[in-house]
Amino acid sequence: MPSTADEIKLVLSRLEVMPSNLKMIVGAGYPTLTKDALIEHVKADDELGELIIKAHLLYLQSFKKAIRFEGQ
Repeated sequence: MPSTADEIKLVLSRLEVMPSNLKMIVGAGYPTLTKDALIEHVKADDELGELIIKAHLLYLQSFKKAIRFEGQ
């Protein structure tokens, strides 16, 4: 399922505030990506951009689950 405009905006906002020397490995078969490359893939909403978006959203959802767990 394609990412929504809000999801893309959220991930781009998170990436923009990260250090300029950021480098990330997304998985086997993908090159090491710079901050600028991550942003470009998210903006293009291509296959790699979708993977980056999903990873960020899963990360954020883990906080929601952790907070819910602590509240029980």
